[in-house]
Amino acid sequence: MFKAFTKSSATKSFTVPSDAISSRDDPVASLDADTEIAKTTLTLCAKRDEINTEIEEMHELLLKRLGKLVAEEAAEVSDIEALKETVAALEAQVSMLDADINDLQRSTQGHHR
Repeated sequence: MFKAFTKSSATKSFTVPSDAISSRDDPVASLDADTEIAKTTLTLCAKRDEINTEIEEMHELLLKRLGKLVAEEAAEVSDIEALKETVAALEAQVSMLDADINDLQRSTQGHHR
């Protein structure tokens, strides 16, 4: 989906020939140097824009994934709360059954005496 981004691809060297820079006395060479600098600048700007676009896409993907995780977590919390309510209801039923069993045991003990 995304191109692999490596430090080496980000730091790829873009250089202007040194003879283009040192030949400022010659108008043609100076124009050539300016052209090379302009080309290099455009190349660097294009690369920067490409990387920025990739970063934006990754941010969007991260936000979508985070949103999904938050939704899943909320669903789990809701499930846990429902389970807690179910357990509490079952515990109440067990307490009532324990009370009924105790009542029955007391009543049967009274008959056996």
